Order: sequence, then C-alpha cells, then structure tokens
Amino acid sequence: MADKIQKRWDRLKHKRHACVNCGMINVHLNRSLNRKFNRYWLECWNCHWCAPRANTIRGAIRKWNKYKEE
Repeated sequence: MADKIQKRWDRLKHKRHACVNCGMINVHLNRSLNRKFNRYWLECWNCHWCAPRANTIRGAIRKWNKYKEE
C-alpha cells in the first residue's frame, strides 16, 4: 500500500508550490494511518508549516497551493 502512495506522490509532487511561510520547495506528504477521511496533508521540511488535510493526494496539493494564491 505504501508503495502505491509513494508512486502517486512521485507523479504529482511537481505540481506543488513552494512553502507559503518560508519559501522552501522541500515539501513532503504526510498520511494519517488511523483516519478514514482527511488523511493526507503537506508539510514544509524547513519551518513545518502544514496545509489543511484532504481526502486525496491531489486534494492535499490543491489545498497547499490555495494558500500560495491568496
């Protein structure tokens, strides 16, 4: 299961923007193991700023990018 998620993240991670807080591009995907809904979110490696949780990896990327546009 983790390999499938990693492959999907590798395919989609180029669509994310840099961190809103510090401007770093080093962003990683987090996954909650014990929740059915809203289980993915992105976090900056440098400042640990997090975007809201989403049901899918694409949704997590959209929520991350939404803060950049505002």
